[in-house]
Amino acid sequence: SSKMFELKVVTSTWMFVSLIQKTKRGQSSKYEYQDLGLMVSQCPAGVDRLEEHLPSAQLWPTLTRIGHTEVLATNQNQSYLLLPFSLAPRQGDLEYTLAIYSANPVSIRPVAYNPMALNIGLHLSVAAAQSPKELFPGIWM
Repeated sequence: SSKMFELKVVTSTWMFVSLIQKTKRGQSSKYEYQDLGLMVSQCPAGVDRLEEHLPSAQLWPTLTRIGHTEVLATNQNQSYLLLPFSLAPRQGDLEYTLAIYSANPVSIRPVAYNPMALNIGLHLSVAAAQSPKELFPGIWM
């Protein structure tokens, strides 16, 4: 089964969220990194109200040992849903360490996995994505 986490922010903060896989050193020659990704959604009405989630950050799946994304949590007393995921078929659970480096204290707890959270999170993230021309309008001719 997969895992989801609720991250609670009391004071607005800036943080890095990392997914860290074990090193290949000492593993069998068949060991490969998993394609880990992470969806981070702001949850104004709580983690159970998926239709009201707002995409905050994404780490698109990649075959690397350590993946990072930045999260700017500007709202006080806010919950965020952290959803690590993989798009590749696999046997068993994803193996990783979730690390959070935050400028201010935050709390985190596991929550019951809801498979619809990934579907909705991916759709909202793609729909909210901006093209480079929209993000950096001054550098395009």
